[in-house]
Formats: sequence, C-alpha cells, structure tokens
Amino acid sequence: MPAALKIGQILKGKVGCYSICKQLGASVWLASDCNHERNVILKYADHWRIRNERDVLLRFQEQTPHVRPLLDEVEGDEQNDLKLILKHLDEDLLHTLGHRELTRAEVKHTGKGVLGALRVLHKDGFVHTDVKPSKILLNFNETDSQRITDVHPGVPIEDDQYDIEILKRHHQFFGPFPHSYNEIADERRLSALIWLMDSTPTETLKPFSRITNREISEEDKGFILRIMKLDYRDRPTARQLLDDEWFIPS
Repeated sequence: MPAALKIGQILKGKVGCYSICKQLGASVWLASDCNHERNVILKYADHWRIRNERDVLLRFQEQTPHVRPLLDEVEGDEQNDLKLILKHLDEDLLHTLGHRELTRAEVKHTGKGVLGALRVLHKDGFVHTDVKPSKILLNFNETDSQRITDVHPGVPIEDDQYDIEILKRHHQFFGPFPHSYNEIADERRLSALIWLMDSTPTETLKPFSRITNREISEEDKGFILRIMKLDYRDRPTARQLLDDEWFIPS
C-alpha cells in the first residue's frame, strides 16, 4: 500500500514540486506549488479511479475551460500510487449558497459553464453521474471560472449495459413505478385515490400551481418546465439547453 501523506511533505511531479499544507478531505489535500507560489489541489487515493480520472481530464481539458484542469501528476513506485495536481479554485457552489444567494446573472453564467462541460463529455459518450453544487467549483473574479470536478468515466456508450445504466440512474429518482395501483393499495384505498383524482381540478395538478411571480418569474418557470420531463427521453440535452432562449441576454 502506498505511504500516507504528511503535512509539510514535499512531492516532486513531472513539471514541479509541491508542499502539502492541509488535508481537506479523505483524498483531497491543499498544497503549495514551490515553483509558482500558488495553491493547488492534490488528489490522492489508493484506488484505480484516480488513474481513470487522470485519463479523462487529459482527454477533455483542452476541449473546454469548464473541466478543472490537471496541472501535474506525481507517480509513485507502487501500483495505483498516483497523485493528481489540480487547479485550485476559491470555493464550491454549495459553500457559496450557504452564505449568499446568487444573482440571476450569476445563475445563468454558472449554468452555462456547467452545461458547456457536459456537452463536451456527452459528445464523446461520457456521462457525469454526480453533478451537484459541491462538485461545481468557482472563482468569481475570473471569466469562465466554473469548473466541474470528480470527472470519472462511466459505462462507454457502445457498451451493451449503457442503456441499462442510464435507466438505473433514472429509476433511482423517478421509479420504478408499480404496474397497477392494486400493487400499492387495497380496494378501499383505491376508491379514495380515484375520488381524490376525480374531484381535483386539472390545473392544480400541474407543477408550480401554487407559485406566483413573487417566487419565480414566468420566464424562469418556463425554462424549468422545459427540463422537468418525467420520461428521460423527452428531456433536453446539454446542447439543446445551451441553445435555449433562457440563456439569451435580455
């Protein structure tokens, strides 16, 4: 097993050397670039995914500015003993939202950057299966500063299991659904459900039926509804979303 890292340890990569400053997570460390006087992120774990992430970053980082770039790598003597040196960004979106709201312009700018990264991945048959605020890194003082992180290869698009993996992810949030109501309710409960559905006005069953313009504008609501499709095959792709009128400056 590769040796554990220590605060103050100096690591020599292919293009520079790095001093470990602080542990940020189980496999993430803050380090200082000895040559350029800047902070970097060191990612290290005794796992094959580290090498896979390196390969994916090298494949895509020249195609889009919205994937956090690999700056260097430190190769050890043992199998899976690989340390990635990644660009340091100020904070992640989850932390930002914890102490302030984004402006509407910042929401659009951030969303456009994330979709731009996903479009490049999707074009080559890669799917990022864990996009969430903590995986979106930001530098608000830079142009095109959004980066998605933890980019791992999933099932290749030509693999026989590709469609199954997509459906499994879909059903994690939207199903699986019963074949009939009889599977989840007896006759008495089923009668109550039928009465409830028949006596409820159709317009109140729609999304945002109780939401007014105080909470969300008509333009924003329309954009969200174009995304919220129950059938995953009806949902717009990253490319289609980037072409949506919602992103056109007003």
